Amino acid sequence: MNRKNTILILSLIFFLIILTAVLTNNSILHSIDMKTASYAKHLRFSSLDKLMITISNFSRVIGSVFIFTIFSLVLFFRRKKKHLYLFISSFFLAIASEMILKEIVERARPISRLIVETSYSFPSAHSIVAVVFLLSSIILIAPLIKKPFEKVIFILFVSILFPLVIIGRIYLSAHYLSDVLASIFLGIACFIIADIATEKSLLKNTKYVINKK
Repeated sequence: MNRKNTILILSLIFFLIILTAVLTNNSILHSIDMKTASYAKHLRFSSLDKLMITISNFSRVIGSVFIFTIFSLVLFFRRKKKHLYLFISSFFLAIASEMILKEIVERARPISRLIVETSYSFPSAHSIVAVVFLLSSIILIAPLIKKPFEKVIFILFVSILFPLVIIGRIYLSAHYLSDVLASIFLGIACFIIADIATEKSLLKNTKYVINKK
C-alpha cells in the first residue's frame, strides 16, 4: 500500500470515528467539545474578535469563489491539466460532502457564538474548503512559482491564512472542536480521492488514444 492510500484510509477512519461519536452523542466527545468551547471564550478580546470575524467573512462564498477562480485560472493558463482537474474535483467533492452530511447529521451549532450562522454545525464547510485550498496551494500552486523567495512567502502566507480560518471556527464558537477535526480529515480524504480519480481518468483516456492510434 502506498503512502497516498494509507493517508486516505487513516483520514476516513478518523472521520468515521468522530462521525459515529457525534451521532451517538458520545459523552467523552461532548465533554471535550464543551471544554474546548469554554476555553476559546476565555481567549477572546476585541482585536482578535475582529480579525477572526474578518477572516471568517472573507472565507465565505465570495472569498472562496475568488480563490477558486484564481487557482483555476493559474492552473489553466499554465496548462496543468491534471492539476486543474484535481483542484476542481476536490473542491466540488468537498462541498457536496459537506452539504449532504449536514442534512444527515443535523447537529445544532454552539449557542454562544460571535457570528450568525443558520445551517447545521457538522461538518464545517469553512474547514473542509480551507483544507482543500491549503493542500492545493502547497502541492499544486507553489511548485509553479519560480522565484524561491516568492515561493516561500506564498507558502508561509497560505500556511497561516487557511489554518486561521479553521481555528477561527472554534474561536468564534461557530463550530465544536469535533466538527472542525472531522472536517480536516474529510477535506484530506476528498483531496486524495480526487487525486486518485483524476489519475485513473487521465490514464484511461491516454490508453484509449494510444489504442485508437
